[in-house]
Amino acid sequence: MRGTIEGDWLSQLPVPRDQARWTRSIVALSASLLLHGLTVLPLVLLSFLPQAEAKAPYDAWAGDTFEVAMVGDPAGEQRAGASPVPPQPLAEPATEAPHEPESEAAPAPAILARRAAEAEEKHAREAKLRAQQASKRRARAERRARLARERRARERLDRSARKHTRTPRSTPEHDSSGEAPATARDGAEEPGSKQPGERDGAGSDPRGRGDLGAAGLPRGVRPLPLAFTRVLPRAAVGDSRLLKHGAGDLGDIRFTLRLDASGKIEGASYAGTPDPLLKALIERTLRFLGKGQFALKESPGDDLQGSQGVRVHLVLKQTSPTPDSDDPSATRSLGFQPPGRREDRLGFGYFELESGLRFEATIHFD
Repeated sequence: MRGTIEGDWLSQLPVPRDQARWTRSIVALSASLLLHGLTVLPLVLLSFLPQAEAKAPYDAWAGDTFEVAMVGDPAGEQRAGASPVPPQPLAEPATEAPHEPESEAAPAPAILARRAAEAEEKHAREAKLRAQQASKRRARAERRARLARERRARERLDRSARKHTRTPRSTPEHDSSGEAPATARDGAEEPGSKQPGERDGAGSDPRGRGDLGAAGLPRGVRPLPLAFTRVLPRAAVGDSRLLKHGAGDLGDIRFTLRLDASGKIEGASYAGTPDPLLKALIERTLRFLGKGQFALKESPGDDLQGSQGVRVHLVLKQTSPTPDSDDPSATRSLGFQPPGRREDRLGFGYFELESGLRFEATIHFD
């Protein structure tokens, strides 16, 4: 027969009366064990966890005792518990692997061709620049050499002019050809009774005896560069327009003289638009040369036909006049220097008046 125990919660259980006391004891014991188990369980669990080993300090002695070893005592050095803990090496920082650059992709053929074209164009520009610089240097050197030759020639002419003075106007100077008048005033008069070819004496001997030709040339034939250089200052001394110009640089004039098969001058063709004053002087010089026979080479053979390029540079200078001169327009000195036989053949001609006006002509024959 089942009964209930009044007064607590166990009385609610359907337990027989004779077993109620034992049930109460068992329940109380079970509750006590449960409470104690819950209390001890964390300690047990903590005991099973791995404990971190204490890290021995660097350069510390291990053991509970230590001895100080004396120098020379090997036993003390080997005694247990007295050996120092070897120092632990410091951990080296991990070295990063070197960064390898990514391999560049091979350039396309179009890129290679463009690069080659750019390099070739650069080399061409550099070569062109070097050639231009070399050409400028050569031109400057040639110009300096030409100016030096002209300066030396003018110095020789000045020395020659100082040594030889013009005779008085009453006895004007004439060479064998009678090519120029003695003074500027007389030179303004054109020849009347004689033809120009007869006045210039182009076919006469330079010494004034007969009609012999120059050395190596046929009879009556003279070198054109020599004859032109000789006649130019004689034609200029009588050019009234030239004498009125005043001192200064008159500039250059370029032209080409043409000879026919017999050696006579057919005419002159001018480069560009020449100065009227200079062109008039050249035409006057050609009239003085007249119909004489000329050659371009020393041994031309039977055919004298050809052409000669000429460049003339003219300068008028004012020097000291002759004191107490009765006629300032009278010629004080006149002369020329024939061109040489070098490649850049140069001829010079000059005259001076009593007024101090000096005319200089530098003649280049191509």
